[in-house]
Amino acid sequence: MKFKLNLHEILKTVQVIETKNEWKINELTHLLDLNEDQLIHILSIISDIYTIDGSLFIDYELDTDKNTLKFEFSKEASDINILNDTELLNLYILMSVDKDYKNLINVNSNVKDFYTVLKNNFKQFDIQNLDLINIQDIVFDNEIYIEYIKQGSTDINIYKIKPQVIKTNKDGVVLVAYDVTDKREKTYLVNRIVKIYQQVDSDHFEIHKSENYILEFKTSNKNVLNYLESKNNLGNNDIFKFKFYSKNNALDFCIKFIKEIQVLSPREIINEITERKLELLESLKHELN
Repeated sequence: MKFKLNLHEILKTVQVIETKNEWKINELTHLLDLNEDQLIHILSIISDIYTIDGSLFIDYELDTDKNTLKFEFSKEASDINILNDTELLNLYILMSVDKDYKNLINVNSNVKDFYTVLKNNFKQFDIQNLDLINIQDIVFDNEIYIEYIKQGSTDINIYKIKPQVIKTNKDGVVLVAYDVTDKREKTYLVNRIVKIYQQVDSDHFEIHKSENYILEFKTSNKNVLNYLESKNNLGNNDIFKFKFYSKNNALDFCIKFIKEIQVLSPREIINEITERKLELLESLKHELN
């Protein structure tokens, strides 16, 4: 059989088949982009691998009547964690920009060799030309402040966050972080981070004070308030007034809890919500027709 087998095909096969115990052969060949002979050839190799205690790494049974494959996995096979290309790229970015990882590359030859392999495999991803200003100043799992410009806006806002990981998505390189004020995970495009601070003094906050956006609303569901920081509440027990980073930030909150709150002001938020409701109704009308 003329079939050039490499480690990638074997790892990919293991990664796919371990997701469930029984497969239709045609389904599996389609997912792996193999013909039936190639698939059986790979499985015969995998099934010849034994674990340290002498049991089979992966065993399989072919049912020709039902055209199915049944698998039994050893504990080692079940515990295996194979990184895909996207995860490896995310790791390469992190090792390229995080100062702790960069230091580890310099002092550990094994880590350096691994980073070199990643670098050679992602030559087309020009890390040096990415707009990663000050990203090396990020301290993961510690609280920091960032100046950030949202997409579609030119305003700079300050966010207090706890960085978690740098990764890629359809928009580019992003920082996933926990927003300390909003108490939830958010994603920030790295090239829209203007500056990073370990601490922000009161004078700097004063500069951005005018950017605070006041939203006034009523709600009978007090659980809504758990989403917001109590120190930003300027109202009383009946009418709540909360400070937000920006209009977009306040609008996001209103849409999230549209059934739970009655917005009293500002008028532009009320108008925006009304307009979106009308657009939705119009869209549903077209769908029904």
